[in-house]
Amino acid sequence: MDKLLVILPPMLLDEAQLTTCYFTKDYEWIRFDDSTAYVGVCDFKLIGITDIQKIELVIPARDGKQGDLVANIISEDYSIPVHMPVGGRFIESNQALISSPNTLLQSAQTSGWIIKIQPLLPYAAAELLDESEYSKKQTRMKTSI
Repeated sequence: MDKLLVILPPMLLDEAQLTTCYFTKDYEWIRFDDSTAYVGVCDFKLIGITDIQKIELVIPARDGKQGDLVANIISEDYSIPVHMPVGGRFIESNQALISSPNTLLQSAQTSGWIIKIQPLLPYAAAELLDESEYSKKQTRMKTSI
């Protein structure tokens, strides 16, 4: 039996929901929401970018694995890859972001989510940073720049 893909209206994440985020060492984030999760990039990964020309989605034909490429953020001078923080099944992309990519520069960690997935269990949560660990890493990076 064929599976039906249901496209839901984009969900905007508010600042209070960031406390449930986890982060990768490559400055991507994932926010778990029951059996689904939202994936995006951290503000820190976008430092120096002033204009995003487009976001190219790389949707896996089957379940994506942790580390798989899911998108490229294209600016005039850079192509920034976005990877799966955990293995999962693609559910939807943020169409508002695709049509207005510079939204990512204003709200990368809220309304700038890129894809929604259904994480495959067990996922490698040990490789994810909680908010405190991420904050420490970000502070170290800022002081070394």
